[in-house]
Amino acid sequence: MSTSVFFPDRFAPLGPAKQVCATCPVRAACLEDGLHEKFGIFGGLSERERRRVRRQRRQVGGPNESLRLRIDVCASGATPSPVDIAPCITGS
Repeated sequence: MSTSVFFPDRFAPLGPAKQVCATCPVRAACLEDGLHEKFGIFGGLSERERRRVRRQRRQVGGPNESLRLRIDVCASGATPSPVDIAPCITGS
């Protein structure tokens, strides 16, 4: 697969990369590694979506809290959409 799928042109659709990411077993790790990248799709999220994640983490005290992103599998076991990045508190 070409890396251009994950680094689309400015107005190109993001769907193909997000489809690949939706079933990737290293999605959460990819998001963590790419959280501060300026371009491309990392962990199924665009730069705008990753900025939202960073902002949420600052508001709740960072990634070392008991907070996980819904990009991980929540307690329900459901896999949310890539855009659904609201926090999921473990054990709730």
